[in-house]
Amino acid sequence: MPVLGLVLGVASLFTGFGWGVGVALSVSGLVLSILSMRRGVRWAFAGVILGTVGVAFCVILPVAGWLAWTFLPPVTGD
Repeated sequence: MPVLGLVLGVASLFTGFGWGVGVALSVSGLVLSILSMRRGVRWAFAGVILGTVGVAFCVILPVAGWLAWTFLPPVTGD
């Protein structure tokens, strides 16, 4: 799941749906962490990983967007 999240996060730089991906991963991490109270350590670990990836998307996307805006040449359609 985190690998799929990373792929979607990179794709979001060009399509604009990355904020939803970050929020969805964060919420999934929170839900798994809550479920871990009954399910055990594996669920807690999965929740921490998903939550961390989700928060990282929300932090990295603006920086990556700025880097792309600053250093990539504009697309002219030619």
